Amino acid sequence: MVNFQELKQIAPQLNQESDGLQATLQKIQDNIKAVNVGLHVWLEDEISSREIPSVHPDGCRCTQDVYLGYSKTHAGWGIAIQERVNYLKYDSYGDSEWEIYSTSEPQLLLKASREIRIAALEHLQALVDSITQKAKASIVKIKKAKQLANEL
Repeated sequence: MVNFQELKQIAPQLNQESDGLQATLQKIQDNIKAVNVGLHVWLEDEISSREIPSVHPDGCRCTQDVYLGYSKTHAGWGIAIQERVNYLKYDSYGDSEWEIYSTSEPQLLLKASREIRIAALEHLQALVDSITQKAKASIVKIKKAKQLANEL
């Protein structure tokens, strides 16, 4: 007989913490939106990756990776995720590299599965740092353009 006792005990706690997680993510997103940066930023490293059955015509190895960013989605600006399907491409020498096969439209992290929302947690500070760095770089570019315009 299968024993579900421990699962029955832990599931309500997971649900309670997950409900709190949603509120926490909403607050973080609201704080980022409030400063009105309006810049698309995506972290370079995926927050989740899994091998999937091949979707490529050659039948090669494929992965589905999830990336975290701050972007405009169909629901407006927010902390977002984007799924990419990659395939392992081999050249004529037998060397391989991963290439992007398809990319989904960004969707709000708040609408993602519990598993993805949890995976995103350890990357939120890196996302805020990346937004800050892109904002600083954008300021420099704008100032250079203004200087150029004044010199003409």
